[in-house]
Amino acid sequence: MKIIILCKRQPQQKDLWETPYGRFYYLAKHLAEHGNEVHLMLLNYRRESEFQASRDGITWYSINLLPNPFKFYLSAKQIAMRIDADWIVGFSDTYFGIAAQSLAKRLKKRSLIDAYDNYESYLPYLFPLHWLWRRALKNSSAITAAGPGLLNLMCAGETKPQTAVIEMCADPNFTPGSRAASRETLGLPANEKIVAYSGSLYQSRGVSELFALICMLSASNPEIQWVISGRIEPRLKLPSNVHHLGYI
Repeated sequence: MKIIILCKRQPQQKDLWETPYGRFYYLAKHLAEHGNEVHLMLLNYRRESEFQASRDGITWYSINLLPNPFKFYLSAKQIAMRIDADWIVGFSDTYFGIAAQSLAKRLKKRSLIDAYDNYESYLPYLFPLHWLWRRALKNSSAITAAGPGLLNLMCAGETKPQTAVIEMCADPNFTPGSRAASRETLGLPANEKIVAYSGSLYQSRGVSELFALICMLSASNPEIQWVISGRIEPRLKLPSNVHHLGYI
């Protein structure tokens, strides 16, 4: 099959081209390794040289957002028509799912929308964007998500012909190090029980549920040490028994 993937070049503040990593890269690589023709189109939010290159069995494209924000969509349309794509896939943010479904509808192709997070929570009051996202999900050929709860949220009661959970996992190149050395490096107690959370803490992401869990478990297991890393919303107050490592 011939597959075009629309994706942000810098999801989660990392560069997919310079340092291939994570869900977006490995899903594309996996599809290429199984005999599919994969075109990975990256929208670059920085002003850098645009390019087309081949690597890891994938044809890569980097297209800048500015000065023409429509160039990315038009380029994807041209490539989809040129290769007669079978699937158009939207990764990494609301906009790419909307664009993938819209393009697939125009070209009478199949579309897939993948998500690793609840993107609607990022801009909770931007209702027109939410409506476009919901319409894209409803009309897409398939939906994949990082977990069953997220998948249910994305489907929102609609019966989808194809859905699947593709879980997040450790990078294949990750090698566990010394537990004792890691604790010493991070300034954590060597022999205490530790529960850790890694990720941004914002009210819109349901952080109150995490804090309620910490309070509940701390009441019955006061020996647990709670450790959090990631960005914190200004003026958000952490529970008193939480050690924050900052953004790593």
